[in-house]
Amino acid sequence: MRVFQGLICLITLLVVHGWSGLGAKLKRFVCVVGIASSLGGGNALADEAIDTSSVVVNTISDKENVDFGAFKLPYNHENLSFKQFLGKKATIVFNMKIDDSQTVLQFPSLLEIYNKYGKDGLNVLAFPTEQGWFEPDDDETIRAKGIEYYGFGDYPHAVVFDKIDILGPSAHPLYNALTKALPTPNGYGRITLNYEKFLLDSTGQPVRRYPRKFSAYDMEADIKALLNGEALPAESPAYQKAWREAKREAVKSEYAFRLNYNYYNSPDSMYKYNSAKDKVEL
Repeated sequence: MRVFQGLICLITLLVVHGWSGLGAKLKRFVCVVGIASSLGGGNALADEAIDTSSVVVNTISDKENVDFGAFKLPYNHENLSFKQFLGKKATIVFNMKIDDSQTVLQFPSLLEIYNKYGKDGLNVLAFPTEQGWFEPDDDETIRAKGIEYYGFGDYPHAVVFDKIDILGPSAHPLYNALTKALPTPNGYGRITLNYEKFLLDSTGQPVRRYPRKFSAYDMEADIKALLNGEALPAESPAYQKAWREAKREAVKSEYAFRLNYNYYNSPDSMYKYNSAKDKVEL
């Protein structure tokens, strides 16, 4: 069926634009993705071919040369050192939206894992964003809802930060570094959905990245290994399956981040990192 629908789109383009205009138009129509993926030639980046910033190369040196603790993160309209929010042994970082349907599943699991392992050196840090599906609440309201609805909030160990951009030219330097260090198994460099998670070591170095519907409960074996100073276990079949499902969701879900649909490659943004707000540390 998808092949048939794709062919209909292709014929329509030929009729309207002719052969000369076809090449340029193909890149602009999502229906062509259906042809590519149905014929086995598509990949996770097909729906955003013009978003060349999505593809990155992961090397060990990328992670080793970044001082993650030196980044500045916005909280209460002031940029604070990321180092003070890192857990003594491990940290979970995730992007979020309060009105996402996954919130009622993700926040309780993250809170329970924090309550269970916080005393052992685990911190959990949430980053709301205006990009993607609209986030109507302001920073203070998001933090208040996190506490009121889910009991999430224990500064500086379980924190909801101010909104940041996580995609495109205005993306916060922390998210640029995280996504460059650990692209998804699906071939994306950037964040594709809400509630993607990164597990960081005591210095802030990312050690594993998790898809949207892979809960904190599912991460527990990895968290325990990091807290105990052990190597992470091999990727489980459930982990690999979750990323395969996330690949489909990144194309179809209303919560997926889609270039020129719900986020844009604009360098100017009110949520862009502003060094003028850095707190002076004595």
